[in-house]
Amino acid sequence: MPYEVDFTGFVSNTVAATWLERLRLQLMAEQFADVDLCAPQNLSVIARTTVEYVKPVRFTDRLEGQARVASFMNTSWTIEFSFRHATTRDEHLRAEQVGVFLDPVSLVPTRMPPQIRRRLAAMQDTRSTTEGSIP
Repeated sequence: MPYEVDFTGFVSNTVAATWLERLRLQLMAEQFADVDLCAPQNLSVIARTTVEYVKPVRFTDRLEGQARVASFMNTSWTIEFSFRHATTRDEHLRAEQVGVFLDPVSLVPTRMPPQIRRRLAAMQDTRSTTEGSIP
């Protein structure tokens, strides 16, 4: 979008966080459609986001993003992202988000719910990914 472009003619670095959220939410909707992720016992927050800007993104570039669950542990999960040019397939951006499950009362890290753990394990076994386009 025009408002995502900074004064240099390149997409602003701050836009990457929005792209990650769009793909992460799409991944959750596709893979956890039958799980109430808003239920208090399923409280998960993003603890860390790392973005690597591999190549600049110009306003006219069309990117395709991919997200996949890379790993999970007792209380946390990691999603990896990659954004490639739709035509050249050059990678322009890669990122990682780490999230943790929190106890809804104390807000300290807690074990992830068993049904989510089972689903993440199945996703990792099949290398399930979510894809989306960024105009």
